[in-house]
Amino acid sequence: MDKQDILELYDSLVMDHSKRPRNFGSIQNALLGQGMNPSCGDKVILYAILKDGIIDDVKFNGEGCALCISSCSLMIQQIIGMSIEEANIYIDSFTNFI
Repeated sequence: MDKQDILELYDSLVMDHSKRPRNFGSIQNALLGQGMNPSCGDKVILYAILKDGIIDDVKFNGEGCALCISSCSLMIQQIIGMSIEEANIYIDSFTNFI
């Protein structure tokens, strides 16, 4: 797979998750987290349910650019089933990467 193939795959993945985000919505009686990017106005609220220290369910809502929405969608798919500590390591490594 050459660089152009990887870029096309990345673009299609971002656009797919932007147009059809997974886990978009809210959860009643959930832990809440929120973030905002003041430079562009992206706003996201995360709703999480923990069971025995494991992330059992997460949803998000808000508004933002295609990259913001797709990043939330992809991140949530990865962290469901992780402990809080594992999720924080995953999120920190992603944040450091970008």
